[in-house]
Amino acid sequence: MTCADPRSSVHSDRAQRESIYSFAPPPRGDDAREKFWVIPMHAIKNPTRLSVVALAVMLLGVFLLPMTSAAAQSAGGQHVRVQRFLVLSTHPRDNTPPVLGFGPVHAKGFDKVVNNHKDVFVFPKGRLVIRHHATARHRFHDATTCLVRQRERGHYRIVRGTGAYAGAHGHGHYHVTVTFIACSQHNPPEAFVLQIKARGPIRL
Repeated sequence: MTCADPRSSVHSDRAQRESIYSFAPPPRGDDAREKFWVIPMHAIKNPTRLSVVALAVMLLGVFLLPMTSAAAQSAGGQHVRVQRFLVLSTHPRDNTPPVLGFGPVHAKGFDKVVNNHKDVFVFPKGRLVIRHHATARHRFHDATTCLVRQRERGHYRIVRGTGAYAGAHGHGHYHVTVTFIACSQHNPPEAFVLQIKARGPIRL
């Protein structure tokens, strides 16, 4: 699908998102805004230390489970099947991280962040508009090793599709894990890994 370059994110949203995950010990209150796909921070000094390919090899063995025959059914002329999405990134300020689709949408694309509750998955044959909200968060900080791990889970809805995915609707659960090593909030992290897994039925 040819389209205008969507990588020019809305600058007003970027400042809002950068306060969610900083390199300082995470807050314990409820003042953190809900966030889903992208967690932008300062650029990593040596992003080549981490291999997205190596990380994908470890994750896909668990992620790509075979679908059962009961996963596909018919509803008003549309087929309902299980859809899985996987997002991986080792760049803290990546506003368009790669997204992989497995299922009826089987393609490699990227995620365009619209705001804290809306994203657009851009694939070669079409787009999926995603709305989402968090239901739980957990933060861990080890001051001795400078390790920070932040997890989030929640629900998402596919509210619209374009191109080959016109008429698409679906819903499901997502899990976000962000792990990084940073001893100072004034310096980039020594290592950074973002992983997002989402799974649920989709109608096409």
